Amino acid sequence: MLNKKTKEIKSLCNETKINFLKIGEILIEIRDKELWKEKYKSFTGYLTSEKFEFTRMMAYNLMKVYNEFGDIKELHKLGIGKLIQL
Repeated sequence: MLNKKTKEIKSLCNETKINFLKIGEILIEIRDKELWKEKYKSFTGYLTSEKFEFTRMMAYNLMKVYNEFGDIKELHKLGIGKLIQL
């Protein structure tokens, strides 16, 4: 039972890292393609107005993580603890 639960936790941690990476990728696309202009005066305005469950600083950190670890093969180098510290 413990091994099963441990594997489940590890799988969820990996999914979390992948989701952080995807969020960073999407944010970069919104910023670079200026999609935020559809409703907002600035990218920062978009981030603060949409009330995501993370701060503006976290959004920029997620984009940075994507730029550094965009290749999912490289993602294993970044532990879940490091992502949480963002």
